[in-house]
Amino acid sequence: MIFFDIDNTLVDYSTSEKKAINSIMKSYKIRIEDYAKIWKDISSKYFSQYLLKNLSFEEQGSMRIMDFFRAGNKIISFEKSKIIFYEYKTQLETSWMLFDDVKTCLDRLNEEEKGIASNGEMSQQNNKIQVTNIEKYFVVQKYASEMNIAKPDYYFFEKLKKYSSNNKYIYVGDDLITDICPCLDLGISAIWLNRNNGDVPPNVISINSLNELPHLLPLLDI
Repeated sequence: MIFFDIDNTLVDYSTSEKKAINSIMKSYKIRIEDYAKIWKDISSKYFSQYLLKNLSFEEQGSMRIMDFFRAGNKIISFEKSKIIFYEYKTQLETSWMLFDDVKTCLDRLNEEEKGIASNGEMSQQNNKIQVTNIEKYFVVQKYASEMNIAKPDYYFFEKLKKYSSNNKYIYVGDDLITDICPCLDLGISAIWLNRNNGDVPPNVISINSLNELPHLLPLLDI
């Protein structure tokens, strides 16, 4: 079994996110230096609270919008932030797209059992793989919101073993800390999709494109 992360592994989430938040800034006449980083930091803060079930999906979204507007020197109500988050979410969902190497890779791995294992809200993530027309490739789809545990918690990766026939799998993800390091600590095979060509730590298997994955798999024990 090969499990894939979704965001920034299969789906170019960063580009879609920038387009969506840029659209909101234009609509509401907000100017923020380094807006992409600020939005990412705010999003990480509140989304982690959603994964811990301290906030609902709608609440974390509204809090993200309120903080972002505050960074642009605008104060808005919680009710207004709910409306704007829905606008952001709509913009985001209309701009989802796959990286160019995704379908080629998945087609070449047609004889391998493949699954999705991702942090995120289940309905949104399922919609993402449906809209991008890749749902057919995966026999298992597992998300933090239904598993009640999120990466990088070790138990997230331990729970995935039961979905593989021999309790072994390979995990492919773009985030070294969230996706790869926990797997290596647990003795689970993992491949870092290092699209930005970052420095590769010792003992980490790294590829720069999913096109490299089919050639690499025969060398791994799964």
